[in-house]
Amino acid sequence: EVFTDFLPRGSKGANWVRAVRDGLDLWQKEHPDFTASLAGGATLMVDSQDTVMQAVPTYLTVSILLISGVVFAVFRSLLLPLRLAFALLFTLAATFGLAVVFYQTPLFHGLFPWLANYDGLCFEIVPMAICIAVALGLDYDIFLVSRIVEFRKEGFNDHSSIILGVSSTGGIISGA
Repeated sequence: EVFTDFLPRGSKGANWVRAVRDGLDLWQKEHPDFTASLAGGATLMVDSQDTVMQAVPTYLTVSILLISGVVFAVFRSLLLPLRLAFALLFTLAATFGLAVVFYQTPLFHGLFPWLANYDGLCFEIVPMAICIAVALGLDYDIFLVSRIVEFRKEGFNDHSSIILGVSSTGGIISGA
């Protein structure tokens, strides 16, 4: 049984587990008659983290492609799915970029001293934030575009349709 002077949950714990596993692999190569393994809650967390983080690019790519396909089929536009994908990726980059600045650097510790206790972001946040960003971001983006298309079909020109669409949905979208 091993006790560490840091929390097993977090980047220090994950790095320690990976380093010990590498050390055990080297030891096993030198001692082929023996088997060594590391077990416990921290190792399960590292395995879960690795599995989730390896799946995120596939999850995000498939989601964007499927959503783009549906948007293309509904609106018959090549530019709209690209704009939606860019908006989603920009939102995610900004969200995770700000999260790194707040939780993984000491930049805001003077204003928010309790942030010093965080050891980075918990990996579970990544798929949850992506799911919420996809759901809310695209839902409201499609809501806005649908209103613009409705005004365009009513005979308004492009400029007027955009202004009317934004003004009729802006409060709801901003509130959400």
